[in-house]
Amino acid sequence: MSLKSCRGLIYDKDGSVAEVASQLHLHRTSIYNRLGRIRDLIGVDPLNGYVRL
Repeated sequence: MSLKSCRGLIYDKDGSVAEVASQLHLHRTSIYNRLGRIRDLIGVDPLNGYVRL
């Protein structure tokens, strides 16, 4: 799964890392690692409400 798809799924699940992890059959830590890579690429926290808009 690409980082872009992961980001979209996080937004679809209202930021619920547990729900995304469950749907992808991954551990929550894996999702947090992917979010960290997204944060490094875009320079801001993707779970921040302002960024999500």
